[in-house]
Amino acid sequence: MEEDTVQAEAYYEDYEQPSQESIHGWLAFFLVAVGIGGTISMISDFIDIDWGVNLAEHIMALGDPVMGVLFFALAAYTIYAFLKRQPNAVFLGKSYVVVVFLSNLLLLLNGEFASSGIGSITQIVRSLAWAVIWYLFLSQSAQVERIFPHSYRRVTAFDWTMVVGVLAIPLALIGIGLAILFSQNLKDNAAAAVSKELTVDNLQRGEQTDGRIIYRLPHMQWTEDTTYVIDSQTSLRALSAEEGDLNICSGFDSDNSMTNFEDYYTNWEDANLTSYPKEIIEDGELRYRNCNGFYRVTKYTVNRMEFYWELALLFNRPTSKVAVVSYITADEPSQFKVKSVARTLRFE
Repeated sequence: MEEDTVQAEAYYEDYEQPSQESIHGWLAFFLVAVGIGGTISMISDFIDIDWGVNLAEHIMALGDPVMGVLFFALAAYTIYAFLKRQPNAVFLGKSYVVVVFLSNLLLLLNGEFASSGIGSITQIVRSLAWAVIWYLFLSQSAQVERIFPHSYRRVTAFDWTMVVGVLAIPLALIGIGLAILFSQNLKDNAAAAVSKELTVDNLQRGEQTDGRIIYRLPHMQWTEDTTYVIDSQTSLRALSAEEGDLNICSGFDSDNSMTNFEDYYTNWEDANLTSYPKEIIEDGELRYRNCNGFYRVTKYTVNRMEFYWELALLFNRPTSKVAVVSYITADEPSQFKVKSVARTLRFE
């Protein structure tokens, strides 16, 4: 304890006395830029956030607002250190500039640019140039040297922790999200690789198959019938009749959670209906044969007309297969078709 006190006293005796002149000129402008930049960064990260459609993408998307908050905290801490003439002020200033440079460099390497504004390539390149200019200024400025002499400067473990955390924590969230996504894809790919392809030999009278699931269509006069192969693991069959439109989709997905169902619900909702008043009139779980899942009926009111959308999501745990059945109609709820299809589903 006494040794630490002696070292501290030696430090305060040895450092060059900082100038008492007021912070002005380019240094004052730098602090204003730090404050504005940190605030804008935090606000834009919250406004532009895209939560994605599953848990992995939710976690990765969380990296943006977290980085925005940490970036703002670093900016505020930097301004405080300069105004209070703390020995760590120049380190924080340079670190802020480096973080700005690295974050904009990552945006540049990512290659996805907005047409204008903060995310545009012009703004990113300009920010990179300013970061270099400010770093050189903090390194060469006579005013900075007078107010914060080199012998006066020092850095604490907390300073390093905060600076590293601004990038490390958001990158860790992205890494966790990617790991979950990679693990999920490996599991679904493995299920697809060992999955037995269903053929007509597996069918009973009146059944149909797309190679992954077996089902029966409701008795309707179909006017259109189209099958889309989305990828090697997913296919979609779209049917239309006077009464309504039916979609049957199959693929691989082992996440049979309610959160995942909500993601499917959001993605499958007709974009033309989202702006109209809606009401969920039925919501619950389904359990048929060797599968379980969720079912929801949503009523939309469009110019005094009522439309009903049924959605069922059914999972089969042994095969990691998933089936989505969607039906939109203007008929009365008694004419719903999704449950009749869901009851007939077989996965193996």
